[in-house]
Parts: sequence; C-alpha cells; structure tokens
Amino acid sequence: LIIATQRDTSAGEAISNLPIPPQRVHRVELANFDEATVLDFIEAAAGHSLQEIGPKLALLIHRQSGGNAFFCRELALHLVDSGIVAQTDGRWSATVALDGIGVPDSIRRVVDDRLTRIPDTARQTLLWAAVIGQDVDVALLTRVVDAPEGAVLEALETCAAARLLEERSIDRFAFPHALVRSTISASLSQTRRRSMHHRIAEELLSQR
Repeated sequence: LIIATQRDTSAGEAISNLPIPPQRVHRVELANFDEATVLDFIEAAAGHSLQEIGPKLALLIHRQSGGNAFFCRELALHLVDSGIVAQTDGRWSATVALDGIGVPDSIRRVVDDRLTRIPDTARQTLLWAAVIGQDVDVALLTRVVDAPEGAVLEALETCAAARLLEERSIDRFAFPHALVRSTISASLSQTRRRSMHHRIAEELLSQR
C-alpha cells in the first residue's frame, strides 16, 4: 500500500509517473471544512469545548480560510502565537476583540510561492483584482487593467488554474480565501494601493 498526498495546485506529474497501473490508483479528494467542522477541529486541538468563544473563532477562521484545512490549522496556531487567544486555568479565551487576525507567515509563504508560478501579466491582473475586492467583476477589471478582454480572461484563467481565483459565474471571479486576497493586497505599497483605489472609483463613477 502506497499513500501519497498532493495539493490540487500541483501539476500531478509526480503521482502520474509512479510505476503503478492507473486502474490500481484510487484518488480521494478532500473537501474544505464547513463552519461546524472548523469548530470541531479547533475544539479537538484545544482538548475541550470552547463554549462561547468557539462559534466566534470558527466563524472567523472559516471566513478567512474558506475552510482550507492547512489555512485553518495555521490560523489557529497564529491565534495562539500572537496572543489573540490564550489559556488561563486550562481554558482558552480571547484576549482581544476577534475582528481581525492578520496573515500568518506560513500562509504568506504558500501564497507567495503560488504567485511565482504564474506569468507577470497574470500577477499584475491579480493585484488589480485584490484591490477591487473579494468578488471581482470582469468588466470592471478589464477597464482598470486597460488591456484587451482576451488578455484579461487568459490571466484570470491562469490564476484560477493556480487556485488563486475561482470562477463563480459568467463574468465574475472571486478569491477562494480572504487570506489569499489579504496577502496579495498587503504586497502593495500604501501609495500604490491608494492610486489603484482611485482608478477603480473613477471607473465605477463613470458607469453611473
């Protein structure tokens, strides 16, 4: 018995090239956690019921991670390492308001690694998408990027293949996790981000 794991962002050659007949390979795709599973996950890590704080933590972690198991784990560790949640008399509780938890370095590195695997044109398009918001209107993105629609669509498809974006419906893409968008947006200087916000606002106003 051989068990191998692979992220869905990988090309797949490593597993495909194993000297095993295809008919003997059984693939199991792991779905993202829902909010209830996130709560079970963090309570299992804590070793006890988190009572009032549990649902709030689960909601925050799920909203930021999109239910990605790795992101959930790293966020939970980040909450402890940063002192946002702390243990007192054997019980975990929040030390500050749970309105934001930042981006752990481990997640930032994962996102940065994915960014290095896509062409520069796709990265630039993705930067504009991150400034637009969690949900991205293709028509608006095309106008602010100031590029042919075909080029923008190709960039979006490249980003979707790298699991940096998801196509939600016709002419609409979205970031799969708020953390991905936060990491990409944070890579911009404040001056550039303000300039991009101004350009987006101009386009939105011009369409009224």
